[in-house]
Amino acid sequence: MSYPRAVMNLNLLSLPAVPVVTVALLLAACGDDSADIPATFDGAKLTVMTRNLYLGGDLAPVITVGGIDKIPEAVAALWKSVLASDPRGRMKAVAAEIADANPDVVGLQEVEIYAKQEPGDFTLAKPEPNATAIEFDFLKDILDELVARGLRYQAFENRLSDVEMPCDAEGGQRFDLRVTDRDVILVREGLVATNHRPKIFDNYLTVPLGALGPTGPIPGATGIPVKLQRGFGTVEVTVDGARFVFGNSHLEVGGLLASFQEGQANEVVKLVDGIRDNLVLVGDFNSAANGKSTRSYGWLAAKMGDAWAKVNPGQVGQTCCTDLSAPAFKGTERIDIVFMKNGVRAESALVVGADPDKRTVGSLFPSDHAGVVAKLVVKR
Repeated sequence: MSYPRAVMNLNLLSLPAVPVVTVALLLAACGDDSADIPATFDGAKLTVMTRNLYLGGDLAPVITVGGIDKIPEAVAALWKSVLASDPRGRMKAVAAEIADANPDVVGLQEVEIYAKQEPGDFTLAKPEPNATAIEFDFLKDILDELVARGLRYQAFENRLSDVEMPCDAEGGQRFDLRVTDRDVILVREGLVATNHRPKIFDNYLTVPLGALGPTGPIPGATGIPVKLQRGFGTVEVTVDGARFVFGNSHLEVGGLLASFQEGQANEVVKLVDGIRDNLVLVGDFNSAANGKSTRSYGWLAAKMGDAWAKVNPGQVGQTCCTDLSAPAFKGTERIDIVFMKNGVRAESALVVGADPDKRTVGSLFPSDHAGVVAKLVVKR
């Protein structure tokens, strides 16, 4: 899930978290080995895409709600925002992007499921996520639209945060709203894809929902512990005789939550170091490629090549973030990246999802992020 910049001060509230892993060897990183790949070699053509779908609302007012009794109202405001974001219309637009690019493999982040339970059965003693009446399933909407366009993809899911809370409704009624966050890898039908390995990062936030206000913890307040988890997943793919590992990840936001994000980046580096096969890693890394936010991008770029930087030197390629209803996409940083390692070379990379002429029927951008499509060559 994405958290607006207003949430970043939570790191100052002494929230519990798994200790950050230190990767001292990063200081002596071997560097980007894709620089050593010959300009021509026996390889297979490969098109990949990365796309953050945007959950459709602002989590900050829920996380810093300032009292358990205020949670239903805050969740209702979130739900209103999600409905206004037109998830089905946006997923249809994303599917159109995928159809236009015709990628072999896609990495999706913030692939939400919203489910209701009416009447709700939420209790403080056992806040269990058990709602099953699905209102929106971003993945299903995309896959259904692709099938309607004659395209089929196999989906590999990594389920992350799964939270259910009471939500106020009109007429004084109340229901439970469940939000399930996923990262998903899509592999085009006809390609061999095996050995899916999903992982939830060891570094994550646990927030005491209801015990935090906008300025910090509420003295004496008891909150509902909610894990806000992110992850990393890989699948092995063969295309035209070339075998490679495809990874997809979504790191925490930066700012004052940088320690969590950088801990996750360290986990990715350790995983990448253990992969000797051809590797393509995509995702929303929440770390600016110009180095002006966190150290995560630099650590990852020391281990892998950045497809955009290789083929578009000097071009900014901003991917984050815009208001859905803005007249033009107003990205300020490049955080959605296609990395590559070992026998993988980039031929082209372009930003998608920022064209104001390709918005939804309701004139919304498909996401607050833009996506990246890269054409690569993978060594056989």
